[in-house]
Amino acid sequence: MVATVGLPAAIYRAGAVTTLCGNDDSCLLAPATRYAARAHEIVARAIHPHGFIVLNADDPDVLGLAEESLARVIFFALHPENPVLRRQRDARKPAIWYDDGVIVANRALYDYQALFAWDAQTTESDAFSAPSAFLERVETRTEPDDIPVIAVREAPITLGGALLFQVQNVLCATALALGLGISLTAIRSTLRTFLPTHDLLPGSCNLVFLRDLIVLIDGARDLWTLRTLLRCVRQSTPHKVFVVTHGFPWLSQEDLREVGRILGRVTGMILISEPLGDERLAAFREGVVENVLPPVIVTQPDLPQALQTVLTLARPGDLCLVLASDPLKTGEIVRRIIDGNGT
Repeated sequence: MVATVGLPAAIYRAGAVTTLCGNDDSCLLAPATRYAARAHEIVARAIHPHGFIVLNADDPDVLGLAEESLARVIFFALHPENPVLRRQRDARKPAIWYDDGVIVANRALYDYQALFAWDAQTTESDAFSAPSAFLERVETRTEPDDIPVIAVREAPITLGGALLFQVQNVLCATALALGLGISLTAIRSTLRTFLPTHDLLPGSCNLVFLRDLIVLIDGARDLWTLRTLLRCVRQSTPHKVFVVTHGFPWLSQEDLREVGRILGRVTGMILISEPLGDERLAAFREGVVENVLPPVIVTQPDLPQALQTVLTLARPGDLCLVLASDPLKTGEIVRRIIDGNGT
């Protein structure tokens, strides 16, 4: 929509871009990526010069947006020694990063919330003011500038830090919140309680904690997001991973084989929640068995039966990954099963 319709230039107070393709080559070659890249450029130009834009310093395809925007740039990164982030920090400009399990902001970002005056009575684009004397003081101060925000283990959305893409989202959201003047107390309280539930953000790594069992519902539709998701799920070190998946009917047979290879890295069981044609099922199985210790594959007549089966088989310490073509409906079925079991 943004790439097609556009946005007015230099009008918004704040903006952010987390990633284009997560540095995945197959995604970068996809036709839709060109539209996404164009949308990012439009967003960057839409931020007022006295506003700010939050950018991912780990993604080269996002870094270039700093040149597209007249706004102040806040960088975030998963490592404190990211070269771009390091230069930002050395220049005492706003930055936030992930360091040994903790989200850390520099003093420039913490103080940045006082830089803007927003006139709520007007919508004119010149409604911002940036106190230059205060800005200069922030960038030349000499006291220690590292401020711990929160340990990621306290933020359930990150699954103890295993979901690195969610850690990136936390970094981005925290930078936006600080830049908009939200207090650390409010930020910490929100991060400790927020979960992307299926009714709030369907398919966006929805988490359900059932005693010591974790159910993760995601609407991944392509190979690069699936690779990232599985990598993070395995890093959460569950006892076993049970996967409920649909047939990815929009993917080619070759890509479905790759889906099987990716999912075949799990240590539990794969349950297919819908009928597949013989050729597509064979391609999926071929991908699964490419792994050294492939999991068992079980076909189920429908999604409710697959979910009922996996929630019956899973034990404390296991993780159930549900790949959903309709995340909202899937989340509702999971909730009904849990409520029906009296848990």
